[in-house]
Amino acid sequence: MITSDRKKIIPEFVTETEIMKKLLQEVEILAPTDATVLIMGETGVGKDVIATMIHRISKRSNKPFMRMNCAELNEGVIESELFGHERGAFTGAVTRKRGRLEIADKGTLFLDEVGDIPLSTQKKLLRVLEQQEFERVGGTETIKIDVRVIAATNRSLALLVNHNEFRRDLFYRLNTIIIKLPPLRDRKKDIIPISEHFLREFSHNGSTIKMTKKIKDMLLSYTWPGNVRELRSTIERIVIYSRNGGINTEKLFRNCDLIEEVDATFSIESPSLTLEDVEKSLLLKVLENAMWNIQHSARVLKISRTTLYEKIKRYKLESFKQGSKSPYPKA
Repeated sequence: MITSDRKKIIPEFVTETEIMKKLLQEVEILAPTDATVLIMGETGVGKDVIATMIHRISKRSNKPFMRMNCAELNEGVIESELFGHERGAFTGAVTRKRGRLEIADKGTLFLDEVGDIPLSTQKKLLRVLEQQEFERVGGTETIKIDVRVIAATNRSLALLVNHNEFRRDLFYRLNTIIIKLPPLRDRKKDIIPISEHFLREFSHNGSTIKMTKKIKDMLLSYTWPGNVRELRSTIERIVIYSRNGGINTEKLFRNCDLIEEVDATFSIESPSLTLEDVEKSLLLKVLENAMWNIQHSARVLKISRTTLYEKIKRYKLESFKQGSKSPYPKA
């Protein structure tokens, strides 16, 4: 059971489900160790919250906690961000730069979306995990560090290994301890308590917004593909549109690109459609709405730009970029 002292450190985690209470007990046991942790789960389930929690109740809590989202960095930048670089290592490297590993010395490095790390960088990361040492890009000096690594992914690393997109040895080294976070739809008892927590967070001037049974039923009936992150955005939105202490139900599931795209796409009733057809339709609709802005589209879909590029190539969507009519069912 999470102690009262721990609750003071991690007050942001709200749960009433047994599966999550057991998971928190596991976190409290593993946090004081130096073991590498791999956190797995869908987008928006709270992997970053768990990583932060592990650091806060670890013996490294008064040392740096560095975050790095591997999906946001391209292959040419990721090594410099992770290992740092020497002056003159590449065009534009006018000064020496310490990487996040070096800055996190004696503390914790959180590698979010670790499955997006390029293969060329994975071998160097494996060396860090096994020997706690590395060289800066363009450097020859071996730098020794003491860093705990916590990794997270919403992708199947085992599947990536089978497709030769992720090193098998790195996979085995990362999964010393695995924490699997369930999606929000599998812990519905948490939906209302979490919603009420966010209501208090977003309420201003001491005003309190009450949820009616109708609103609670609406929240409980939705599948929450974006999980807690999506729920948080929804609650923030309904607070903004609320008047006189009531919740504007017209705005409850509106003004959110991803919700509208998912709802519209999955309302297609044709039994002849395959899952691939549905995904193609969703991707193309989001891309068209964003005028083919890849960064915005990836953010709406809550996937990495690399993953989006792969799907565009796989489904040959580029041919519809110049105003051509979509071949997929209209949502």
